[in-house]
Amino acid sequence: MMRKNVKKVTSPRWSEIPKPFWNKEWLLQEYIIFEREIQDIAGQCGVSRAAILSSLKKLGVPIRTCRNHWPPPPKPLPPIGKGENSPAWRGGLTQRWKNVQNVVRERDNNSCRKCSASSLNLPVHHIISRRYRIEIFNPDYCISLCKKCHSWVHGRENINFEFIASPIDWGGKL
Repeated sequence: MMRKNVKKVTSPRWSEIPKPFWNKEWLLQEYIIFEREIQDIAGQCGVSRAAILSSLKKLGVPIRTCRNHWPPPPKPLPPIGKGENSPAWRGGLTQRWKNVQNVVRERDNNSCRKCSASSLNLPVHHIISRRYRIEIFNPDYCISLCKKCHSWVHGRENINFEFIASPIDWGGKL
């Protein structure tokens, strides 16, 4: 049996159905104004990221990249200064610390405790690190070292940790 005059009903092709992402105004609103990601728009429209990206390019919509954020990132903060320019500046060395330095230098006869080099302005080294916060102004926990030896004490060459102690193993004598 043959069918006469029966029209075949066909659905329109996918490419013939208007898509919202073909509309520049809609795409501008979603991508630029609402700041949606390409993958979110693609998921809503049921297409790939590449389809949305292609439409953005065809319609002349500016595309965001990692280097070109949308909106642009805020201006960086001004650099924090050092010394007197730092917001944490409290006037430099305190008189109390200067007094401790003078006592330690005088006790050590203005000479380095490692190499015996003498100078009137030797750096003063905390034997117990200041991070332990144990009487940092106590001269008994400090010694005079020249700049070269002070660098050595804090450097990699000091494998036996000479002139460095923890509060546990500190006996009070050097």
